[in-house]
Amino acid sequence: MQRPGRTAAPAPLDMIQDLLNSRSLESPIDELCSPAALAQWYSQAGLGPRDMTIGRDDLRRAIAVREGLRALVLGHAGALPDIALVDALDAVAATVRLQVSFGVIGGLQPASRRSADIALGWLLIVVEDARSDGRWARLKGCREPTCRWVYYDTSKNRSGRWCSMSLCGTSNKQRAMVERRRAGEEGKRRQATGATSSRRPTARSPVSPARAALPPYTTM
Repeated sequence: MQRPGRTAAPAPLDMIQDLLNSRSLESPIDELCSPAALAQWYSQAGLGPRDMTIGRDDLRRAIAVREGLRALVLGHAGALPDIALVDALDAVAATVRLQVSFGVIGGLQPASRRSADIALGWLLIVVEDARSDGRWARLKGCREPTCRWVYYDTSKNRSGRWCSMSLCGTSNKQRAMVERRRAGEEGKRRQATGATSSRRPTARSPVSPARAALPPYTTM
C-alpha cells in the first residue's frame, strides 16, 4: 500500500515496503491480523496461491520478520534499532531453508515445499538482494514519531529523514521550533529568577558607640 506523495521502492523491493507498511502507527488496523489475512497478502503480492494454507505459527513468523525489518529500516534514518526485534528476525530467518539454483531462473531460491515457507523465503531473498546492490539502505522509516511510514529515499546522498518533506518534515521542524522557543523562554525565566535572588542587602560596617553619639560632621 502506498500513500500519495510518498516514494515507492523499485520492484521487487516495493514488496518489502508494502509488508512493512501493512501496519501503520496512524491507524489501529493491521493488514496481517489473522492467518487468512496473511494468506491474502501473500497472494496479492504474487507469493502464493489464494488457497495456501497459513497457520498461527506462520503468522507469528511473518510478523516477526516484518517488525525486525522495520527496526532495521528505522535505523537507516538514524534511529537506534530494537535489538530484540532484530534477534527475533534472525531466529525466524534461521528456520527458512534456501538453496542456490543454476537452472533457468538461477540464484537463491526457497528450498521448502510449504507455501508459507516459500513466501517467507522469497521475502528474505528480496532483502538480501537489495542489501547486495545497495538499495536496502535507501529503504527508511520516517523519523516523525507519529508516522514511521516506510519510504524509499531517492536523494543522491541518501540524507532523507522523512517520508514526505512537505508533511512530516514540516511537522518535525515546526515542533522543533516550538521546543526551542519554549526552552529559550524557560532559560530567560531562570536567568531572571537567579538575578533577583542574587540581589541581597549589603551588610554595613559596625559603628562604634562613641561615633554614633557624635553630631553630624564631627570628627574624632
